Amino acid sequence: MGAGGEAVLSRGVGLGIEGSALATTGNFTSTVMAVISPNGYYHFIHSRDAHVDPFVTVGYSALMRKGIQNFLNYGVGVNYWFRPSLGMRLEFRDQIHYFGAGLDSPSGFWAHYWGVRIGVGF
Repeated sequence: MGAGGEAVLSRGVGLGIEGSALATTGNFTSTVMAVISPNGYYHFIHSRDAHVDPFVTVGYSALMRKGIQNFLNYGVGVNYWFRPSLGMRLEFRDQIHYFGAGLDSPSGFWAHYWGVRIGVGF
């Protein structure tokens, strides 16, 4: 669950920030993390009259539970505008982080937290 805002600056390029919660499905109550993500966006269609608005996004994510972990995120999605000030958003986002080599993991590994998002746009 989350909320955020985005401003399209020019020619489809936008900046946004959001706050949300993230958890694994295996043990939801003990893995909930707060997430803050500033992102850049690119919208492929540059018309305010278009109903379909596909986009890509990339940015930074700070996952906070017991301390802060730095993640990279990227995603793809589409807004569908019913009217100029009301739309629906569908998005796929991946939060990724490299856990480097250490005593318990000599080779390190990449962790992925995939998510599908559905929302309302204003």
